Amino acid sequence: MNHTTHLLFILISITSLLRSTAAALINTTAVYAFGDAIFDTGNNNGLRTICRADHPPYAAELRDTISFGRFSNGKLPADILVHDLGLKPLMHPYLNMQTAPRDALQTGVSFASTCSGLDDLTADEVGVLTMTAQYRNFEAAGETMRLDIGDGPTDDVLKNAVYLISGGTNDMLDNYYAIPIRRLMYSVSAYHEFLLGNLKDFVKKLYKRGARRVGVLGMPPVGCLPLDISTKFGFKRECVSQHNADATQFNDRLQQYINQFVTEMPQLKIAYVDIYNPMMDMINNPSRYGFEHTLEGCCGSGSWELGPFCSKYARVCTNASQYLFWDSIHPTQAAYEILTKIFKETSLSSLLV
Repeated sequence: MNHTTHLLFILISITSLLRSTAAALINTTAVYAFGDAIFDTGNNNGLRTICRADHPPYAAELRDTISFGRFSNGKLPADILVHDLGLKPLMHPYLNMQTAPRDALQTGVSFASTCSGLDDLTADEVGVLTMTAQYRNFEAAGETMRLDIGDGPTDDVLKNAVYLISGGTNDMLDNYYAIPIRRLMYSVSAYHEFLLGNLKDFVKKLYKRGARRVGVLGMPPVGCLPLDISTKFGFKRECVSQHNADATQFNDRLQQYINQFVTEMPQLKIAYVDIYNPMMDMINNPSRYGFEHTLEGCCGSGSWELGPFCSKYARVCTNASQYLFWDSIHPTQAAYEILTKIFKETSLSSLLV
């Protein structure tokens, strides 16, 4: 093969790859998100719960009251993803659709609820949507689509959508570490098995409803969340190593479960989304990402404030993009942009082929 032929072969290969990638992106009809705050774009706004962010300074970067409800200063990963896939500018919350276009369900919505978990008890304790309730809302959304566009088109939307699930962090923070309800019943590993069993049942229900592309987020480094640090050490800023070890154990077991899912649901494409290691790299190498503060949040003291305590009366840092965390648990838009970029370059590509 001469130089010209070799170059032509490379160009043809690159063109073919770009075309196949573009086709996969175009074929992505919608994004449906479930779980907790990382995907909740406002479903808690109308609920009687303290787990609400429907007030400033939350979502301040988006500069409109419609976007309140996001536990960050701006966009969440689902917002970034639907924009980058060309579906819509922002992800609509299922329970707050007043300003959404009529076809919003067909391009994806969030069913997630901040403070929820894979254990329904976690959500029940604070009055937010359990995973069971989130699935019921998904079923209702599907029936609405069938009335609007018919069975065949609805089936196509559901089959070619991407489904994202996040859970487990609140279960450990609230039900295991803070309030020892589950700790009295389970060892750490046994509770992980309980949570992952619930996740498996949830994925199976989605699969029966037509889901074929599922991304499951692992736990973040729970022991480095500002609130967890403050609860354990007070003003000392140091990650809780045992809680990080627990998160790592959960993530290892989750990946084993995901391999089982493929065996039991042969048409399913499912990917593990690692957020633990990217976040640890941000913490250990902050300058690489433009961060100066990684163990305290931008809102208030950065150690305790979230929800009603991160309010318009709280002091807010002058440059949130220098912070990994916005409040005492939830990342900033800057951090979410990095995590979503990594997701698109890794796990998402395996779902779209």
